[in-house]
Amino acid sequence: MDLCTKMDGFATEFYERNARWVVRLHSGLVVFQDDGRPGLKHSAWERLYDYCQETKDYIVEMSFGFRSNKKQLPSNAEGYFFCKGAMGCFGSDKTIDHFIVGTLNGGKLITTKWKVPEMLDQEVEERDPNEVGICLIKKNTNLSSEPTV
Repeated sequence: MDLCTKMDGFATEFYERNARWVVRLHSGLVVFQDDGRPGLKHSAWERLYDYCQETKDYIVEMSFGFRSNKKQLPSNAEGYFFCKGAMGCFGSDKTIDHFIVGTLNGGKLITTKWKVPEMLDQEVEERDPNEVGICLIKKNTNLSSEPTV
């Protein structure tokens, strides 16, 4: 499995320097963002997406933040959305980084853009869930809502 499920040295160092997400899956597994871990696909979300596709597991809780400044998304959504964004201005060497996170409920995908690492919400947007690709991990509706033991 290519997922970070415990806080090892790499994950601890990553958390000290970066905004990050944490999810709990239907199976009870907790997964920590560890982008850039040597020997694996750079994006932890992409690895999580692949894992959920292969195992039919899905996210039931998601939080994100920087150090002690954490935000929690509603539990048990039909799906969870995550992507990174960056914005620059002509004539400036400064880049503004964003997390774009959201939930799918009732077929509606609502996302919020957060400036990181400050964790300031910038913009809310409704997106088409059929056009967001691996950014959206959907609930497997063929499973019961109770975690397996």
